[in-house]
Amino acid sequence: MRPLLALLLAIGATATLACARRDSREASDTATRSLSVADQKTSSVPHDADVVYNRGVATDADDTASTRYNKHQTPRRLSSPGCRPQGIALCLADTATRVYSVDCCMADQRQADWLVFAAAHDSLQLFLEPARDAYLTMSPPNAAGASAETALGVDASWLRARFPAAGTYIFTAGIASDSAAPYELRIAPVVATGASQPIGAAAQLTLSGAKTATIAVAPRSLMPAGDTATLRRFAVGPGIYRVLLVHDTLYSACALPCAHPTTFTLKRGQAVTIAP
Repeated sequence: MRPLLALLLAIGATATLACARRDSREASDTATRSLSVADQKTSSVPHDADVVYNRGVATDADDTASTRYNKHQTPRRLSSPGCRPQGIALCLADTATRVYSVDCCMADQRQADWLVFAAAHDSLQLFLEPARDAYLTMSPPNAAGASAETALGVDASWLRARFPAAGTYIFTAGIASDSAAPYELRIAPVVATGASQPIGAAAQLTLSGAKTATIAVAPRSLMPAGDTATLRRFAVGPGIYRVLLVHDTLYSACALPCAHPTTFTLKRGQAVTIAP
């Protein structure tokens, strides 16, 4: 009788352990996960809701100045990080061609606009290389209210953005030049979700429409299914944009107020024109 009782107890314990393991696995599958760079090396594409952490360029201990006139004041210039795999940055080569000029006191610039898609509370650092006579701005401004950074009163070639809300942001690279200007955009994604994490690739997107049009555009995994007020956070004007690509290759664009969204595919190296 005792061997039979022991056998029944062992079977019961094994079944309980199996259930506990299954319950634990099911709970972890539905929760938001946090991944480090080491985690990513052993996994494939992160889930959309995963929070992914990477190293960035450290802030100087005396970098405590506030934002004034929409610019964050920094005590000295920052050096651009190295490119992966040896460094921390995703590096994308490009050429700025759009002419920007002022009447006086400044050299002409060649500019390029980048679309960056962010989830709420993402953090991203961007640098232009070479840094000399290069300037970087963003719209809408970051969580600190800054659209640009300065060092010792000189507009900076980098920008550190903590995003206040999910949305589509425009980063403008400007290089002082009288002709088309080759440059490199270096991106250090410090905090991102699986849906907003840059993959280190770019494409070109042309949005056609009236000059006064506003067009919501984003990867489908980030685009909200909401009213016009919500979609405005993802809205930009017509134009030619470089796109900082994420894992999702399926995109949505819709002229506001949105009635008939356009779905399209955007992949590495593609040039796509959309008239939503």
